[in-house]
Amino acid sequence: MDIVQDAFAYFWNRRSEIHSISSAKCYLFKYVKNRSINYLRDRRVETAYLKRIETKKFASNTIIEEETHHIIYNAIQLLSPQGQRVIEMTLDGLKNHEIAIQLGISLNTVKTIKGRAFKALRVELKDRYIELFFHVLFRQTDG
Repeated sequence: MDIVQDAFAYFWNRRSEIHSISSAKCYLFKYVKNRSINYLRDRRVETAYLKRIETKKFASNTIIEEETHHIIYNAIQLLSPQGQRVIEMTLDGLKNHEIAIQLGISLNTVKTIKGRAFKALRVELKDRYIELFFHVLFRQTDG
């Protein structure tokens, strides 16, 4: 029900208390004005509250993302220099053939280096999978 409809319903329920047209008119205008002000105030409070929640979510997501990157970055730093380079290029979105061209190595060498690097990362991150899983899970559920 909108404010004007609510005003008429409220007025109708109290019609026995109103004795003149001018007092009815004043009553309706005042009721609508006050309800409108209350509505705008409530919306402002609600909007401010939602902004605070979004800011907290953003901060939380940023922390989770940074921690996840930190965990993965530390694991990548334990790889051989060539493994680090191939994984970093992969994370940058390059395809195997693009990595091979940029590094001046064969496609099969890229695949071998990448396979060994991912195997080493799985071993290194084995005990941190659950932690990474929760980081990703909470990031996705916060929206």
